[in-house]
Amino acid sequence: MLWCCGVDGRRCVSVPWKLYRFSAHGSGSTGAGLPDLHRRLPSVPYTQEEGALDVARAVRFVRQNADVYGIDPDDIAVMGFSAGGIQAGEFLMHYDEDVNGTALDENYVPDALDAVPAHASAAGMIYSFYGQLSVGNMDPDWLAEGDLPPTFYVYGTEDPFYRQFQQQYDVIRNMGISTGRIVLNGWPHGFGSDGGWVNDYAAWLESVFANKEEF
Repeated sequence: MLWCCGVDGRRCVSVPWKLYRFSAHGSGSTGAGLPDLHRRLPSVPYTQEEGALDVARAVRFVRQNADVYGIDPDDIAVMGFSAGGIQAGEFLMHYDEDVNGTALDENYVPDALDAVPAHASAAGMIYSFYGQLSVGNMDPDWLAEGDLPPTFYVYGTEDPFYRQFQQQYDVIRNMGISTGRIVLNGWPHGFGSDGGWVNDYAAWLESVFANKEEF
């Protein structure tokens, strides 16, 4: 599972389901690292598009090393909290499969990792949505362009974006995309892993992975 943090959505941490962890800077408890994941374009701050390419690199790295982590290379999900979910969504909408750095920089030289397909079998929008910062996209034609995977939403009723979460969930479901949802009554934005939703989300992921040929 690829986990994109919130605040500005610019940091992605890869968390394979077996609890191996490493950071986007190539360090962590496995010591495996992510070669060249942090190979950035020169602009600062990072754009949403550049961040999406980082997510793609992370997905490729996990898939390439699936045997190391003891996972099925097709059992990869991306999830994000707040702006991190928007970042994950940008990847799924525009930067998955065979898209690489050449999409943003004509001088980018693809390497062996770029040859690994970057796609995810599921997505988690944790108080987040597909779209831009603070603005979810409710256009089913636009959302259909991403060929989105099953998507799970978690959000609270006191979140300032509550109505947008509700609306996009309904749009996605009505499009025929497999969905899941947990709504925390009285909870605000930014609750992290609190609220008792994690185990239900994990069970939903396992179900999606077990039946992905149906989606």
